[in-house]
Amino acid sequence: MNYLNGQGYKVINVSKEDNPFRSVQKLKDTSIENTINYIYHSEFFIGLSSGLSWLAWALGKHVVMISNFTESDHEFTSNCTRITNPIVCNGCWNSPMYKFNKGDWNWCPVHKGTSRQFECHTSITSEMVINQIQHLIK
Repeated sequence: MNYLNGQGYKVINVSKEDNPFRSVQKLKDTSIENTINYIYHSEFFIGLSSGLSWLAWALGKHVVMISNFTESDHEFTSNCTRITNPIVCNGCWNSPMYKFNKGDWNWCPVHKGTSRQFECHTSITSEMVINQIQHLIK
């Protein structure tokens, strides 16, 4: 996020969840109407495979999707830059071997409780994201 700030962008966190970045402004009003307004007036959206990414896409925004727990054809493919790391564990969401436990916020069916838990996402570096958003920076 420091990179985007350095390029003159104001970075807004529209999620209800907090984030660890100091250079990101957190919305105080996270109502759906205010969230839609902020996304609508943004140049692009960076997020995970979540409802907010789908909302941004529906609003016609280019979505930079960090999603390695789903297969590449699981979400929309137009107007989207998808960032993945295929050399680590990935795609568990689409595997019939695993049933999602909606009550478990630490759901990681392959590596839960190990140092590899969530490696599908934690292995995606800021450099990988920066390299993929270069074409969006004006």
